[in-house]
Amino acid sequence: MDFMEKIALWGAIVNVLAVVGGGFLGLVLRHFLHGGEGKLGETMKKCSDAIMKGIGLCCMVIGISGALKSEKMLVMILSIIVGGILGTLLDLDGKISRLGNFLGEKLSGKGRKASDFSEGFVNATLLFCVGAMSIVKNRLP
Repeated sequence: MDFMEKIALWGAIVNVLAVVGGGFLGLVLRHFLHGGEGKLGETMKKCSDAIMKGIGLCCMVIGISGALKSEKMLVMILSIIVGGILGTLLDLDGKISRLGNFLGEKLSGKGRKASDFSEGFVNATLLFCVGAMSIVKNRLP
């Protein structure tokens, strides 16, 4: 195994650890991020919503700038169409949700709903594994 293969392997391992660690941190901080009761809870909810909108906007800007630089626009459009059709026919969203529900039932602690874990799992999977950022990060210099 040469040097570049070792770096790629470590990059994948660090990525997995970051996704899992971020997921667990999100589960722990979920109560604070989604707001509890009172004025502080409302403020945290607004902050969380603003952060998510900002991240979404950044993803859109990166995606649009990458699309404008692309010389293979037709391939990109056809890939999105074929991917959307295949994902729908194979029910990939449903399968990811069922896997999240299964893991949530097995791993959720006392006092926690399995749906909390499932929602976090699905969101993390979509964002880091099959979402726009997983594609964009491989195109950045």
